Amino acid sequence: MDYEQEAAALYALPPVQFTTARDVRVAELKGEKRAALAGRLKLLRRPTVAAWCVNLLVGEHRDEVQALVDLGAQLADAQRRGDAGAIRSLSAEKRRRVATLVGVAARLAAQSVPPRAEVIGLEPAVVADLEATLNAAVADAAVARRVLSGRLVRGESYVGFGPLPEAGSSAGVSSTGASSTGRSSSTGGVGGRRAVPRGSGGDGEPRGGVHGGGRGGDPRGAYEGRGEAEWAGAVEAHAVAEQAVVVARSERDGARRRRDVARHAREEAAAVLAEAEQRLADAQRALAGSERTLQRADQHRAETAARLDAITAEGEPSDRRTSRSAARST
Repeated sequence: MDYEQEAAALYALPPVQFTTARDVRVAELKGEKRAALAGRLKLLRRPTVAAWCVNLLVGEHRDEVQALVDLGAQLADAQRRGDAGAIRSLSAEKRRRVATLVGVAARLAAQSVPPRAEVIGLEPAVVADLEATLNAAVADAAVARRVLSGRLVRGESYVGFGPLPEAGSSAGVSSTGASSTGRSSSTGGVGGRRAVPRGSGGDGEPRGGVHGGGRGGDPRGAYEGRGEAEWAGAVEAHAVAEQAVVVARSERDGARRRRDVARHAREEAAAVLAEAEQRLADAQRALAGSERTLQRADQHRAETAARLDAITAEGEPSDRRTSRSAARST
């Protein structure tokens, strides 16, 4: 198999199996005297669960993923025309397609895990990452190329207003996952080096990796004459350094997400607290008014009770008895 096929096979595996399978395959290739290919595969990084789910979708349901991506150009056109009805309709279709693909991904993930192996469930955080990646593929043509490569390493996100298809592209991404402007041969990536994920090249390989690194030509050319051992050592050292960068960046991105979630929760809590304090103030004012009303009613009741007691104690007046008697005689 060539590099594309080898990488696709590895990224179709569950993340828990990826590293072992990659290292085994690298050792096999070295035994077959195919050190260049082994070096490239060694640089491949284990995908997150969300990225793996996207890779499964591209491998098994590429047409459906492409149809979702194609909505980006339609949404952009509707926005340019100011067609509110079309925007609403296309946005609803996008939500429906994303929800469907998330469900399909969950089923594919469950089917890909061998019996009694580690169960990989789509937890809420994974679902959120998967949804964000699919939505980003609609909005950003560069993200779409990375998604359609089938070798995504981590989830993607897009922060902006509406889709951003590339200029001169009717759909932003062709059915093969390459830009309609052509595929760059010097980078080995999908659609050139314009669109690269954080810390990686357009084809899912690390930026500045052994394969090309934007310089073009045979990756072994830089090591010509230095021997196979030096080549292998350089590959290993670069893989370790690149992995350290990936881990650090992943931790940073995770910290950012947790910060954003906490900030949002704080803002929501502040809004709830402000509303609760307003309700408390209103209730306290209402209570104070009710207390005053009750106090006046108690005072009035006490006054009437005192008057009634006084009249009872003194007895009924004689003139009132006389008037009643006169009324009866007439």
